[in-house]
Amino acid sequence: MNALSSWDEYLQAVNSYALMNSSNTTEVKLMHIYKSLEHGEKATALDPNHSSAFNLLAQAYNFLIFESSVQDKREENDKKFREYTEKAFQLDPKNPDSIMNMGFIAFIDGDKQRFADYVNKALEVNPHHSRTLMAKGMNLLEESAFTAAIDAFTLYLIHILRCRRSTLCRSRWS
Repeated sequence: MNALSSWDEYLQAVNSYALMNSSNTTEVKLMHIYKSLEHGEKATALDPNHSSAFNLLAQAYNFLIFESSVQDKREENDKKFREYTEKAFQLDPKNPDSIMNMGFIAFIDGDKQRFADYVNKALEVNPHHSRTLMAKGMNLLEESAFTAAIDAFTLYLIHILRCRRSTLCRSRWS
């Protein structure tokens, strides 16, 4: 019963996170992020091995690290981001979200090579993972590999457009 309840909370967290992505104002974005965190916390309390919920919590805290209106909590948000990222990676080291969150720790720490290594590792696991394709494109732009960057961004956009048409992905990306 706890696993089912955990998934219910997780899906509510995903829905709130998706609503954050489509919000127009900072206030509304933050409202959805905090709702996502609330449901994510409940999901992990019900199932402490729910790696997807830990990944979602990490992504939400990663958003908060860079949100200008909550910079007074940056250190606290960074600590939570790292905590949830490491837990998700420990539970599921082959999940591209876990790998990319580890990569974002390297990025925040200024370790470009380690970030690139995580990006490449995530692409090995899933060559169509949208967050990874976007990160790969950014890395290639920084290296002035413009044609390869365009290819990575094109794959990212194709994935997003296909996903938006799919019922399965609609709640996450619309």
